[in-house]
Amino acid sequence: MPENLLPVLASIATGMFLGLMPNLLSRLRRPLAQRLGMEESAVGNLDPWFLIAFAPALALGGNAVDNWGGREVLFAGALLACVGLASLGVKLSLSSLIPVIMLLGAAWGILVAGGLALMAGEFWGANSPAGALNLGFFGVGLGVVLCPIFARLLGTRFTFRTGMLLVGLAGLIPAILVMFTLKSSYHEPMPAEELGPLLSQPYFWFALLVGFIALPLENGLAIWPNQFLASLGYGERATHGWLIGFWLAFLAARLGTGLILLEGWEGGWILILILLIAITMGNMAGAYGHASGWGLLLVGACQGPIWPCILGLVLALFPGAPFTATCLVYAAGAIGSLLAIPFLNWLRRGVSLRHSLLAWLGLNLLMAAPILVLALAN
Repeated sequence: MPENLLPVLASIATGMFLGLMPNLLSRLRRPLAQRLGMEESAVGNLDPWFLIAFAPALALGGNAVDNWGGREVLFAGALLACVGLASLGVKLSLSSLIPVIMLLGAAWGILVAGGLALMAGEFWGANSPAGALNLGFFGVGLGVVLCPIFARLLGTRFTFRTGMLLVGLAGLIPAILVMFTLKSSYHEPMPAEELGPLLSQPYFWFALLVGFIALPLENGLAIWPNQFLASLGYGERATHGWLIGFWLAFLAARLGTGLILLEGWEGGWILILILLIAITMGNMAGAYGHASGWGLLLVGACQGPIWPCILGLVLALFPGAPFTATCLVYAAGAIGSLLAIPFLNWLRRGVSLRHSLLAWLGLNLLMAAPILVLALAN
Protein backbone atom coordinates (compact mmCIF):
# COMPACT_ATOMS: atom_id res chain seq x y z
CA MET A 1 0.00 0.00 0.00
CA PRO A 2 1.43 3.44 -0.90
CA GLU A 3 2.71 5.27 2.15
CA ASN A 4 0.44 8.28 1.66
CA LEU A 5 -2.72 6.16 1.14
CA LEU A 6 -2.80 4.66 4.64
CA PRO A 7 -3.28 7.95 6.55
CA VAL A 8 -5.97 8.99 4.06
CA LEU A 9 -7.82 5.72 4.72
CA ALA A 10 -7.30 6.22 8.47
CA SER A 11 -8.76 9.74 8.21
CA ILE A 12 -11.83 8.56 6.29
CA ALA A 13 -12.39 5.55 8.59
CA THR A 14 -12.04 7.73 11.69
CA GLY A 15 -14.39 10.36 10.28
CA MET A 16 -17.02 7.78 9.36
CA PHE A 17 -16.83 6.22 12.83
CA LEU A 18 -17.14 9.68 14.44
CA GLY A 19 -20.28 10.33 12.39
CA LEU A 20 -21.69 6.87 12.90
CA MET A 21 -21.29 6.33 16.64
CA PRO A 22 -23.48 9.05 18.25
CA ASN A 23 -26.17 8.73 15.57
CA LEU A 24 -26.24 4.97 15.97
CA LEU A 25 -26.65 5.33 19.73
CA SER A 26 -29.64 7.58 19.11
CA ARG A 27 -31.23 4.96 16.85
CA LEU A 28 -30.63 2.22 19.43
CA ARG A 29 -32.88 3.77 22.07
CA ARG A 30 -35.91 1.62 21.28
CA PRO A 31 -34.18 -1.80 21.07
CA LEU A 32 -32.09 -0.95 24.12
CA ALA A 33 -35.22 0.03 26.08
CA GLN A 34 -36.94 -3.20 25.03
CA ARG A 35 -33.90 -5.20 26.11
CA LEU A 36 -33.88 -3.49 29.52
CA GLY A 37 -37.68 -3.67 29.91
CA MET A 38 -38.23 0.08 30.28
CA GLU A 39 -39.75 3.01 28.44
CA GLU A 40 -37.84 4.45 25.48
CA SER A 41 -38.03 7.91 27.09
CA ALA A 42 -36.08 6.61 30.10
CA VAL A 43 -33.20 5.63 27.82
CA GLY A 44 -33.48 8.94 25.96
CA ASN A 45 -33.08 10.77 29.27
CA LEU A 46 -29.52 9.42 29.43
CA ASP A 47 -28.41 11.57 26.48
CA PRO A 48 -27.14 14.42 28.71
CA TRP A 49 -24.71 12.00 30.41
CA PHE A 50 -23.07 11.38 27.05
CA LEU A 51 -22.47 15.12 26.50
CA ILE A 52 -21.41 15.68 30.13
CA ALA A 53 -18.59 13.17 29.66
CA PHE A 54 -17.83 14.25 26.09
CA ALA A 55 -17.01 17.92 26.73
CA PRO A 56 -14.23 17.55 29.36
CA ALA A 57 -12.72 14.53 27.60
CA LEU A 58 -12.56 16.53 24.37
CA ALA A 59 -10.91 19.50 26.09
CA LEU A 60 -8.29 17.25 27.73
CA GLY A 61 -7.79 15.37 24.47
CA GLY A 62 -7.04 18.61 22.60
CA ASN A 63 -4.38 19.57 25.11
CA ALA A 64 -2.88 16.07 24.89
CA VAL A 65 -2.70 16.37 21.09
CA ASP A 66 -0.84 19.69 21.33
CA ASN A 67 1.68 18.37 23.82
CA TRP A 68 2.16 14.71 22.86
CA GLY A 69 0.67 14.14 19.40
CA GLY A 70 -2.54 12.81 17.95
CA ARG A 71 -1.79 9.18 17.11
CA GLU A 72 -1.76 7.95 20.71
CA VAL A 73 -4.84 10.02 21.57
CA LEU A 74 -6.79 8.64 18.61
CA PHE A 75 -5.76 5.07 19.34
CA ALA A 76 -6.85 5.38 23.01
CA GLY A 77 -10.20 6.86 22.00
CA ALA A 78 -10.88 4.06 19.50
CA LEU A 79 -10.14 1.38 22.09
CA LEU A 80 -12.38 3.03 24.71
CA ALA A 81 -15.19 3.27 22.14
CA CYS A 82 -14.84 -0.44 21.36
CA VAL A 83 -15.11 -1.35 25.04
CA GLY A 84 -18.12 0.93 25.57
CA LEU A 85 -20.03 -0.32 22.52
CA ALA A 86 -19.38 -3.96 23.35
CA SER A 87 -20.56 -3.27 26.93
CA LEU A 88 -23.95 -2.13 25.62
CA GLY A 89 -24.52 -5.71 24.47
CA VAL A 90 -24.50 -6.90 28.08
CA LYS A 91 -27.90 -6.82 29.76
CA LEU A 92 -27.52 -3.84 32.07
CA SER A 93 -29.75 -2.11 34.58
CA LEU A 94 -30.58 1.57 34.12
CA SER A 95 -28.14 2.59 36.86
CA SER A 96 -25.28 0.56 35.39
CA LEU A 97 -26.06 1.94 31.92
CA ILE A 98 -25.09 5.47 32.96
CA PRO A 99 -21.33 4.70 33.36
CA VAL A 100 -21.33 2.95 29.96
CA ILE A 101 -22.96 5.98 28.30
CA MET A 102 -20.42 8.26 29.99
CA LEU A 103 -17.57 5.99 28.84
CA LEU A 104 -18.85 6.29 25.27
CA GLY A 105 -19.10 10.07 25.62
CA ALA A 106 -15.52 10.28 26.89
CA ALA A 107 -14.34 7.94 24.12
CA TRP A 108 -16.04 10.07 21.49
CA GLY A 109 -14.39 13.23 22.90
CA ILE A 110 -10.93 11.65 22.78
CA LEU A 111 -11.64 10.31 19.28
CA VAL A 112 -12.66 13.76 18.05
CA ALA A 113 -9.46 15.32 19.42
CA GLY A 114 -7.27 12.68 17.80
CA GLY A 115 -9.33 12.73 14.62
CA LEU A 116 -8.89 16.50 14.22
CA ALA A 117 -5.12 16.03 14.51
CA LEU A 118 -5.11 13.31 11.86
CA MET A 119 -7.34 15.27 9.46
CA ALA A 120 -5.33 18.45 9.89
CA GLY A 121 -2.02 16.64 9.50
CA GLU A 122 -2.97 14.50 6.52
CA PHE A 123 -4.93 17.14 4.61
CA TRP A 124 -2.74 20.09 5.60
CA GLY A 125 -1.68 20.18 1.97
CA ALA A 126 -5.10 21.65 1.26
CA ASN A 127 -5.28 25.39 0.65
CA SER A 128 -6.23 26.20 4.26
CA PRO A 129 -6.79 24.57 7.69
CA ALA A 130 -10.53 24.94 7.12
CA GLY A 131 -10.14 23.20 3.77
CA ALA A 132 -8.25 20.36 5.44
CA LEU A 133 -10.99 19.84 8.02
CA ASN A 134 -13.73 20.00 5.39
CA LEU A 135 -12.02 17.13 3.58
CA GLY A 136 -11.76 15.23 6.87
CA PHE A 137 -15.34 16.00 7.89
CA PHE A 138 -16.56 14.68 4.57
CA GLY A 139 -16.00 11.27 6.21
CA VAL A 140 -17.96 12.36 9.30
CA GLY A 141 -20.91 13.35 7.11
CA LEU A 142 -20.64 10.07 5.24
CA GLY A 143 -20.93 8.20 8.54
CA VAL A 144 -24.08 10.16 9.42
CA VAL A 145 -25.64 9.42 6.01
CA LEU A 146 -24.83 5.70 6.16
CA CYS A 147 -26.02 5.30 9.77
CA PRO A 148 -29.67 4.41 8.93
CA ILE A 149 -28.52 1.68 6.53
CA PHE A 150 -26.07 0.33 9.08
CA ALA A 151 -28.67 0.40 11.88
CA ARG A 152 -31.24 -1.40 9.70
CA LEU A 153 -28.70 -4.05 8.81
CA LEU A 154 -27.85 -4.65 12.45
CA GLY A 155 -31.50 -4.78 13.48
CA THR A 156 -32.56 -7.29 10.85
CA ARG A 157 -29.54 -9.59 10.60
CA PHE A 158 -28.18 -9.84 14.15
CA THR A 159 -29.25 -10.01 17.77
CA PHE A 160 -28.70 -6.85 19.82
CA ARG A 161 -25.71 -8.33 21.64
CA THR A 162 -24.03 -9.56 18.44
CA GLY A 163 -24.74 -6.26 16.72
CA MET A 164 -23.07 -4.26 19.50
CA LEU A 165 -20.06 -6.56 19.42
CA LEU A 166 -19.77 -6.00 15.66
CA VAL A 167 -20.01 -2.22 16.05
CA GLY A 168 -17.31 -2.37 18.71
CA LEU A 169 -15.11 -4.37 16.36
CA ALA A 170 -15.76 -1.79 13.63
CA GLY A 171 -14.18 0.75 15.95
CA LEU A 172 -10.98 -1.26 15.79
CA ILE A 173 -10.62 -0.45 12.08
CA PRO A 174 -9.48 3.16 12.64
CA ALA A 175 -7.39 1.98 15.62
CA ILE A 176 -5.56 -0.58 13.47
CA LEU A 177 -5.02 1.90 10.63
CA VAL A 178 -3.78 4.52 13.08
CA MET A 179 -1.33 2.06 14.63
CA PHE A 180 0.43 1.69 11.28
CA THR A 181 0.24 5.38 10.37
CA LEU A 182 3.46 7.35 10.61
CA LYS A 183 3.63 10.15 13.16
CA SER A 184 4.56 12.50 10.33
CA SER A 185 0.96 12.20 9.11
CA TYR A 186 -0.19 14.15 12.16
CA HIS A 187 0.12 17.77 13.11
CA GLU A 188 3.52 17.94 14.80
CA PRO A 189 3.16 18.25 18.59
CA MET A 190 4.76 21.10 20.47
CA PRO A 191 4.53 22.35 24.04
CA ALA A 192 1.23 24.23 24.08
CA GLU A 193 0.89 27.60 25.74
CA GLU A 194 -0.79 27.67 29.13
CA LEU A 195 -4.55 27.91 29.31
CA GLY A 196 -4.38 31.30 31.08
CA PRO A 197 -2.90 33.23 28.12
CA LEU A 198 -5.37 31.55 25.78
CA LEU A 199 -8.35 32.56 27.92
CA SER A 200 -6.99 36.10 28.19
CA GLN A 201 -7.40 36.63 24.45
CA PRO A 202 -10.74 38.34 23.69
CA TYR A 203 -10.96 36.65 20.29
CA PHE A 204 -10.99 33.26 21.97
CA TRP A 205 -14.20 34.14 23.83
CA PHE A 206 -15.82 35.08 20.54
CA ALA A 207 -14.72 31.69 19.20
CA LEU A 208 -16.31 29.95 22.20
CA LEU A 209 -19.57 31.82 21.55
CA VAL A 210 -19.54 30.73 17.92
CA GLY A 211 -19.00 27.10 18.91
CA PHE A 212 -21.76 27.35 21.51
CA ILE A 213 -24.25 28.34 18.78
CA ALA A 214 -22.93 26.49 15.72
CA LEU A 215 -22.84 22.88 16.91
CA PRO A 216 -26.48 22.82 18.12
CA LEU A 217 -27.43 24.25 14.72
CA GLU A 218 -25.63 21.38 13.00
CA ASN A 219 -27.24 18.82 15.33
CA GLY A 220 -30.64 20.32 14.57
CA LEU A 221 -30.34 19.12 10.98
CA ALA A 222 -31.62 15.77 12.26
CA ILE A 223 -34.98 17.44 13.07
CA TRP A 224 -36.19 20.40 11.06
CA PRO A 225 -35.67 19.13 7.46
CA ASN A 226 -37.96 16.17 8.25
CA GLN A 227 -40.56 18.53 9.73
CA PHE A 228 -40.34 20.81 6.72
CA LEU A 229 -40.90 18.02 4.20
CA ALA A 230 -43.76 16.56 6.26
CA SER A 231 -45.47 19.98 6.29
CA LEU A 232 -45.32 20.08 2.48
CA GLY A 233 -47.37 16.88 2.35
CA TYR A 234 -44.74 14.68 0.76
CA GLY A 235 -45.19 10.92 1.04
CA GLU A 236 -42.60 8.68 2.62
CA ARG A 237 -40.84 7.89 -0.65
CA ALA A 238 -40.64 11.52 -1.80
CA THR A 239 -39.47 12.64 1.65
CA HIS A 240 -36.74 10.01 1.57
CA GLY A 241 -35.63 11.24 -1.85
CA TRP A 242 -35.45 14.89 -0.79
CA LEU A 243 -33.50 13.96 2.37
CA ILE A 244 -31.00 12.01 0.27
CA GLY A 245 -30.62 15.12 -1.91
CA PHE A 246 -30.20 17.30 1.19
CA TRP A 247 -27.36 15.18 2.59
CA LEU A 248 -25.69 14.77 -0.80
CA ALA A 249 -25.65 18.58 -1.16
CA PHE A 250 -24.28 18.80 2.39
CA LEU A 251 -21.43 16.37 1.58
CA ALA A 252 -20.67 17.82 -1.84
CA ALA A 253 -20.31 21.30 -0.34
CA ARG A 254 -17.82 20.01 2.24
CA LEU A 255 -15.79 18.29 -0.44
CA GLY A 256 -15.84 21.32 -2.73
CA THR A 257 -14.90 23.70 0.08
CA GLY A 258 -12.05 21.43 1.11
CA LEU A 259 -10.62 21.52 -2.40
CA ILE A 260 -10.91 25.22 -3.20
CA LEU A 261 -11.04 27.32 0.00
CA LEU A 262 -7.98 29.54 0.33
CA GLU A 263 -6.30 30.38 3.64
CA GLY A 264 -7.54 33.66 5.09
CA TRP A 265 -10.98 33.35 3.48
CA GLU A 266 -12.52 31.07 6.12
CA GLY A 267 -14.41 33.78 8.00
CA GLY A 268 -15.66 35.51 4.85
CA TRP A 269 -16.86 32.20 3.41
CA ILE A 270 -18.77 31.38 6.61
CA LEU A 271 -20.48 34.80 6.51
CA ILE A 272 -21.51 34.27 2.87
CA LEU A 273 -22.97 30.86 3.76
CA ILE A 274 -24.86 32.29 6.75
CA LEU A 275 -26.31 35.05 4.57
CA LEU A 276 -27.46 32.53 1.96
CA ILE A 277 -29.06 30.37 4.68
CA ALA A 278 -30.87 33.40 6.14
CA ILE A 279 -32.26 34.49 2.76
CA THR A 280 -33.32 30.96 1.82
CA MET A 281 -34.91 30.10 5.17
CA GLY A 282 -36.67 33.45 5.25
CA ASN A 283 -38.27 32.64 1.90
CA MET A 284 -39.10 29.11 3.08
CA ALA A 285 -40.81 30.48 6.21
CA GLY A 286 -42.69 33.22 4.35
CA ALA A 287 -44.22 31.32 1.47
CA TYR A 288 -43.66 27.68 0.74
CA GLY A 289 -44.92 24.98 -1.56
CA HIS A 290 -43.48 21.93 -3.25
CA ALA A 291 -40.95 24.14 -5.08
CA SER A 292 -39.47 25.00 -1.65
CA GLY A 293 -37.72 21.62 -1.63
CA TRP A 294 -35.01 23.20 -3.77
CA GLY A 295 -34.47 25.74 -1.00
CA LEU A 296 -33.92 22.87 1.40
CA LEU A 297 -31.13 21.54 -0.84
CA LEU A 298 -29.49 24.99 -0.90
CA VAL A 299 -29.61 25.17 2.91
CA GLY A 300 -27.97 21.74 3.09
CA ALA A 301 -25.20 22.85 0.74
CA CYS A 302 -24.62 26.03 2.78
CA GLN A 303 -24.75 24.30 6.17
CA GLY A 304 -22.28 21.54 5.27
CA PRO A 305 -19.00 23.50 5.33
CA ILE A 306 -19.80 25.85 8.24
CA TRP A 307 -18.73 23.72 11.24
CA PRO A 308 -15.43 22.48 9.72
CA CYS A 309 -14.69 26.04 8.58
CA ILE A 310 -15.24 27.34 12.11
CA LEU A 311 -12.85 24.74 13.54
CA GLY A 312 -10.30 25.50 10.81
CA LEU A 313 -10.57 29.23 11.54
CA VAL A 314 -9.82 28.56 15.22
CA LEU A 315 -6.84 26.39 14.26
CA ALA A 316 -5.44 29.28 12.24
CA LEU A 317 -6.13 31.95 14.86
CA PHE A 318 -4.44 30.27 17.83
CA PRO A 319 -1.17 28.69 16.63
CA GLY A 320 0.28 28.58 20.15
CA ALA A 321 -2.22 25.95 21.25
CA PRO A 322 -4.21 25.05 18.10
CA PHE A 323 -5.91 21.83 19.21
CA THR A 324 -6.44 22.96 22.80
CA ALA A 325 -8.29 26.00 21.43
CA THR A 326 -10.19 24.07 18.77
CA CYS A 327 -11.30 21.32 21.15
CA LEU A 328 -12.41 23.88 23.74
CA VAL A 329 -14.55 25.54 21.07
CA TYR A 330 -15.93 22.11 20.15
CA ALA A 331 -16.61 21.44 23.85
CA ALA A 332 -18.48 24.76 24.06
CA GLY A 333 -20.63 23.46 21.22
CA ALA A 334 -21.29 20.28 23.20
CA ILE A 335 -22.40 22.38 26.18
CA GLY A 336 -24.62 24.39 23.85
CA SER A 337 -26.09 21.13 22.53
CA LEU A 338 -26.75 19.98 26.10
CA LEU A 339 -28.56 23.20 26.96
CA ALA A 340 -30.43 23.07 23.63
CA ILE A 341 -32.11 19.73 24.44
CA PRO A 342 -35.29 21.42 25.82
CA PHE A 343 -35.41 23.63 22.71
CA LEU A 344 -35.06 20.61 20.40
CA ASN A 345 -37.78 18.79 22.35
CA TRP A 346 -40.01 21.84 21.88
CA LEU A 347 -39.48 21.57 18.13
CA ARG A 348 -40.23 17.84 18.19
CA ARG A 349 -43.56 18.44 19.94
CA GLY A 350 -44.94 19.92 16.74
CA VAL A 351 -44.26 23.65 16.87
CA SER A 352 -45.42 25.36 13.68
CA LEU A 353 -43.11 25.18 10.69
CA ARG A 354 -42.92 28.97 10.46
CA HIS A 355 -41.71 29.32 14.06
CA SER A 356 -39.27 26.45 13.64
CA LEU A 357 -37.66 27.96 10.53
CA LEU A 358 -37.53 31.43 12.06
CA ALA A 359 -35.81 30.00 15.15
CA TRP A 360 -33.07 28.40 13.03
CA LEU A 361 -32.77 31.56 10.93
CA GLY A 362 -32.38 33.71 14.06
CA LEU A 363 -29.66 31.47 15.51
CA ASN A 364 -27.72 31.60 12.26
CA LEU A 365 -27.88 35.39 12.21
CA LEU A 366 -26.87 35.52 15.89
CA MET A 367 -23.68 33.66 14.96
CA ALA A 368 -22.78 36.18 12.23
CA ALA A 369 -21.51 38.96 14.54
CA PRO A 370 -18.83 36.94 16.40
CA ILE A 371 -17.83 35.29 13.09
CA LEU A 372 -17.25 38.77 11.62
CA VAL A 373 -14.96 39.60 14.54
CA LEU A 374 -12.96 36.41 14.04
CA ALA A 375 -12.78 36.98 10.27
CA LEU A 376 -11.30 40.44 10.80
CA ALA A 377 -8.80 39.01 13.31
CA ASN A 378 -7.60 36.29 10.91
